[in-house]
Amino acid sequence: MSDFTDVLVTNNSLDFTEYLIESLPDHIITSTHFTNWRILFPDETTFLFDRRAMIDNFNIHSQTDLDEIINADCVLGFTATHRIQILKNIEEYWLYNPNSSPILLPEKDKSFFANQVRTLIKKDNETALVTCMVNGYTELFDYIYDRDNGYINKDGKLDTGVLLHYAVSNGHIEMINRCITIGLPITTNLIYAAIDNGDPDIFRMLFIKNDRLINYARDDIICEQASLDIFKIFLEYYINNEKDPANLAIHAIKNINNLKELLVNYSHLFKQNIDSNYLYELFRKCLVNSVSIEVFLFIEAHFGVTLKELRELINNSNNSNNSNNNYSGNKYDLIEIGNDVILSENLEVFNYLRESGLLVDETNLTTAIRYRNHRITPGLIRKHLALDDEQS
Repeated sequence: MSDFTDVLVTNNSLDFTEYLIESLPDHIITSTHFTNWRILFPDETTFLFDRRAMIDNFNIHSQTDLDEIINADCVLGFTATHRIQILKNIEEYWLYNPNSSPILLPEKDKSFFANQVRTLIKKDNETALVTCMVNGYTELFDYIYDRDNGYINKDGKLDTGVLLHYAVSNGHIEMINRCITIGLPITTNLIYAAIDNGDPDIFRMLFIKNDRLINYARDDIICEQASLDIFKIFLEYYINNEKDPANLAIHAIKNINNLKELLVNYSHLFKQNIDSNYLYELFRKCLVNSVSIEVFLFIEAHFGVTLKELRELINNSNNSNNSNNNYSGNKYDLIEIGNDVILSENLEVFNYLRESGLLVDETNLTTAIRYRNHRITPGLIRKHLALDDEQS
């Protein structure tokens, strides 16, 4: 590179010159481009660079100044501190300088920072803050927050609760940290936004910042909808708060990965007895929710008892003189299939339940006709009704 000292290289697309590094301003020295270049060439004393992107300062007196600063940032990548100064200068130029009319903003998606400039000028204060949360515009948020002396709702028009929600939903950890730092509350609704986003780090952050969330979170939503990685984090906090993980199984049946994690790796921490009553409730919940056949088969394999065997145990208990059995005695008492499997047309589970000895009834037939079933058809149900009549 030293061969190019004092040499200007110019053609249609290049306009490079060498600059003494010791003479470069701070915004160049600290830029991403220069920092990366310096790692590759630690001993160089000059810096070969396109002089069209070499700006001395961030002063803006004309459209040309604005354009040159935006273009320089696209090439160099200025620090957050310098970008905040640029935003301040751009807004002051727009507000007070008559040369700003008409102001020409950078084209959309020219760069990440250029989009922040567009947001600053085009959107009102409240909408700009929401846009920061959605897109992770940290420099713009910091500028607005500092400009308004820490008031993020100075006009009283913004529901500040939505800011943290948007930051969580869109997975911007830096924005979440900023919202928490300025005192926005962490509510249980954010748990569900984090589940939808799917980022375990964000989910964990919410519990770290507010460990009381575990007392208010809806177990059913987390067990059913959370990814496995998020569910593991939830289990960690759930157990640390001395809650019984056995209570989660009836919710986890809708998510077989979470159910497997719970039963395989945490069943040794269950506090309640895993007896026929527990299995009865588990199978009954599976029936009511018409879960997949894989869930039924996994439960059988894990606990070493089939649904058919459990039904026989229940029948023996109901036929005994023991009037204190804990079975409900309704149509979901693992006697009849019920309508949920029919409504969901869960044919695989229907066949499994029939093989396990559960009965069909006229309500199943009526349901299949009313909803024009094409998997569990009225004709199939009539066949099984006839079989039950023959065996009664």
